[in-house]
Amino acid sequence: INLEQSYLSSVFSELSRLGEWSYPNPLENMRKFTIAEKEMAWLTHEQIVELLADCKRQDPILALVVKICLSTGARWREAVNLTRSQVTKY
Repeated sequence: INLEQSYLSSVFSELSRLGEWSYPNPLENMRKFTIAEKEMAWLTHEQIVELLADCKRQDPILALVVKICLSTGARWREAVNLTRSQVTKY
């Protein structure tokens, strides 16, 4: 909800900058909501084996990218954009 609140506040700020809104930003002094952090979820060994097998059946490159993400904690885009020189066999 905090992201949506920020977006809406930005809309009012931009409308004000453009001269389309002459009132104060109604969200200017609104505090962000306190949201409890969710507990991290982990895949079991069996789930990882199943995931990698399914990925390998679909596309070996997909399985490779998933392995990199699981092994390193890399984000998807980071793993996809790796070059050969950035990867070692270990």
